[in-house]
Amino acid sequence: MILFGVIKKGAAEVTTRDPLELSFGKTQPTDLNQYEIDFLKAFGQKDLSLRRRALQDMTVALVKIRSSEKMKGFSRKETQDYYKNIMEQAWRKWKPRRRLKSKAKPLIKISNGQCSITITTIAHSASFTGPIFLPIWWGGYDPMYRSAP
Repeated sequence: MILFGVIKKGAAEVTTRDPLELSFGKTQPTDLNQYEIDFLKAFGQKDLSLRRRALQDMTVALVKIRSSEKMKGFSRKETQDYYKNIMEQAWRKWKPRRRLKSKAKPLIKISNGQCSITITTIAHSASFTGPIFLPIWWGGYDPMYRSAP
């Protein structure tokens, strides 16, 4: 999600997807969050072990600092229960409708009280025949779709 965020803001473009390599604009947007700045700095490292360490540090800082700040005064257990309840309600509402023929497969699955996200694409649906609309920033993510200069 951080990668998509920095691409959408115009701070980076993917030059290769495997291995993931980024190119950066000459000027960076002013609305980048600290974790996005740290993410870009990590990808500025050519040494993969240094990059991995910088990404680990960024993730730990993001969880410890940002999450802790936002959770002050709230119960972690109650918050987890609240969102689990929302997911269970959504699943109950969707379940009766799943008999309808759908072009998309479910992205969210709840089983045994655990929520998991299954990543699927519309292309997996044999019945899909319509166009696929990509967001305007998609060219920054996938070099194959990047427009010619």
